[in-house]
Amino acid sequence: MPQARTKTPPREASPRMRTTCLAGLLAVAGTAMMGGCGARPDALPATRTAGGLTVTLAAVKPARDDPAGKLPYETEGGAEAGVSWQDSAPRRGGRRVRVAEACLELQEAGRPTDEWRIARATVTGPRGGAIRDAVRQQEWATGGRQYVWLEGPRDGRVWRVALDLCAADSYQGFQRDELWTVDGLKVPRGRSATSMPNTHAEVAGVDLDLVALVPPGRATYRGGSLAEFEAAAVSEGLSVSWPAGGMVVAASRPSVVVALGQPAEGRQLSVRATDDQGRSCLQVSSCQGDGPAGEGTLRVMALNVPDDSRALDLTFVVQEPRTVEFVVRRP
Repeated sequence: MPQARTKTPPREASPRMRTTCLAGLLAVAGTAMMGGCGARPDALPATRTAGGLTVTLAAVKPARDDPAGKLPYETEGGAEAGVSWQDSAPRRGGRRVRVAEACLELQEAGRPTDEWRIARATVTGPRGGAIRDAVRQQEWATGGRQYVWLEGPRDGRVWRVALDLCAADSYQGFQRDELWTVDGLKVPRGRSATSMPNTHAEVAGVDLDLVALVPPGRATYRGGSLAEFEAAAVSEGLSVSWPAGGMVVAASRPSVVVALGQPAEGRQLSVRATDDQGRSCLQVSSCQGDGPAGEGTLRVMALNVPDDSRALDLTFVVQEPRTVEFVVRRP
């Protein structure tokens, strides 16, 4: 049976008690907000603006197969390793993960833009658990509309979603100090890579060193430098492994290798390439490892270079992502 309660007259709290209680409440509230707990989900559509880029979250729903039978996202292991939300979503530690489809609409200067992509997403649950590389797949439509499949923590019903967006290489709004152009570089072919000593610039406050141009094959990098190269046959694409003391990159296309200094954390590096016939050579894949002496980052970027290209003009782009945050109810 419930115990009887006696009513006692209220006691005035001392100023010290009031201050302590208020500090405790603020600490709890701050922790809850950081984890997404206690925050109200945004009413959709919800709009955020960062640096002139306007991002509207139009809808959030469970990720499903589309009518054409395309898989909504891919698990680790390659392009063919995809499973649907409805059937057997991938598992972490034996438990099925949660995946949601978010529909976004992007505008710049009051007009829809198709020149921005999500470089990274972090999804945080109510207990502070976060998935920091949460993007499982992206699709783009014209008119500034994008669809992204996000993995999030299982706990709770509310997610805090932080999206880092970067402009495409073709974007015309970059500032001059965000760009570095190196012209007339010979296309790497055959059985040897081309080292590029003393090719240095500071771009958007980040130190860049052009390390090498590497033909298709298998390259080993140590201490931020090209240590070995083998002109071996490589299947289509780019793969990377980290044996003791180095990084091994196998690429089916020519690659440009750049070392970024320490201030590069949080910045995004990409490259525009044009061959001697004026054709655009798109960056098709990339990977990265430790830079020189374990400092900074070594970035390897594979380019789609036509077989008859002889020279390349490279423009490196260093940009700081635009970040927006939403609080959503997990579908």
